[in-house]
Amino acid sequence: MFNVSGTRNLTALSSNSTSSFDSPLKINWTFIPIFLTILTPPTIVLNTTVLLILLTTRSLRTVFNVYIINLLLSDFGVTVSVYSLDIINFLYPRWVLDDQACTAYLYLQSIFHASTLNAHALLGVNRIWAVYFPLHYRQHQIGSMKKAISICIVTFIVINAFVIPGIARDALYFRVPLNFLPCFVNNAAQPVWARIQQALVYDLPLAFLVATIPLVWYKRWGRIRNRNRVTIHSRAPVNAGHLQSSDKPRAGKMIPSSIAEGSVDTGNAGNLRQAHGEKSSFNVWLTLTVSTLICWTPLLVYFNMAIAGQQAPTQLFQLGVVLYSLTVLVDPFLFIVIIPDVKARLRSLFSGLQRTCGHQT
Repeated sequence: MFNVSGTRNLTALSSNSTSSFDSPLKINWTFIPIFLTILTPPTIVLNTTVLLILLTTRSLRTVFNVYIINLLLSDFGVTVSVYSLDIINFLYPRWVLDDQACTAYLYLQSIFHASTLNAHALLGVNRIWAVYFPLHYRQHQIGSMKKAISICIVTFIVINAFVIPGIARDALYFRVPLNFLPCFVNNAAQPVWARIQQALVYDLPLAFLVATIPLVWYKRWGRIRNRNRVTIHSRAPVNAGHLQSSDKPRAGKMIPSSIAEGSVDTGNAGNLRQAHGEKSSFNVWLTLTVSTLICWTPLLVYFNMAIAGQQAPTQLFQLGVVLYSLTVLVDPFLFIVIIPDVKARLRSLFSGLQRTCGHQT
């Protein structure tokens, strides 16, 4: 179970606690709650801004960007609904809200964390689909916003199917004593469910992302090489003496001027536009995937060690929390840097805001 703030106290469940429900609470401003408090405002602003740009700019309403919007919505959910409760859970030695709030917190935390990672996996599926099955991709995905939205919704439903049973059983039968401990899922009481969920909802998507990088890169390199060969061939001047008899002009049949002049066929213009779009999507996907692997791997290693009953170093947990928490800020920032239309739209918004402020002053 991906429970960031409660994991630090997994061992406390079996130890003697000096806290009680009636004891005075002392706020403990350690590094992680301070870090999350500083991180949350700019993350909300960035995610909201990029989301609004993608939703309101006509040129950005593409099928690929549906998956980006899906990722940003998950990031936004983590920042707004989870980080605030994470901060509370880290600040106090025990859970200060009621039992229902703990259940809601665990559900939201599990759902949005899993949705974020699986949103990255969906981008990987999209790239694999596009480069290995281009004809099928064009027939069933390009121009079909409804299908892309449906895929995102089905993925969210599947994640719920894995998460809800464990959260419900934890709330009904295995809830840790909240008058002594923070709010976290009691994985020790549901080891089978914890391992299955960790493997299928978190580990498998991350392993898939690792595999997609060489697979997509290899296929894309082959397509670029083939496209360059076609381009070189189409630009070569055509000697009329070398034309086959079936290609020589006959009565009522003219050689197209583009071929006669040795220029690029007009159909290549569409190929160049397609190549530019593929390059843009590839750059966005590759940068996101690499950053995801860097930011998610340490924390997932820690949780797998904890679920397996191994003693994981505290430093690994702290590093994992910091890197993972940065993903919701890094994702929208990368969209601004990499996607030209998003950058141009943001620059236009800032220019308009500056003009408005200038007129008011």
